[in-house]
Amino acid sequence: MKRKLIAIGLIAGTVILCVAAVKPEQPPEVYKNLQVLPANTSSKLLTRIMVDGFNDELGVSCNFCHAENKETKQPTMQVMKNRKKKSPAR
Repeated sequence: MKRKLIAIGLIAGTVILCVAAVKPEQPPEVYKNLQVLPANTSSKLLTRIMVDGFNDELGVSCNFCHAENKETKQPTMQVMKNRKKKSPAR
């Protein structure tokens, strides 16, 4: 009898842990203000482009283009509005 209770407890614990470990699938993030990249660009790809393409290659940080939150001192997703609009080179 004691073995059955232990087995049932182990099985129940395993099931609970497995259910808790499964992450619910989140809908893909949709970006509204992408002007050059397609709107369906994934978050992972966008982050790679921003970090590898802009931060590393140009030697600038995020707040070079993005406004900084005055409370947290972290760049926000808002692009600075006070910069002059530039036309494409080609």
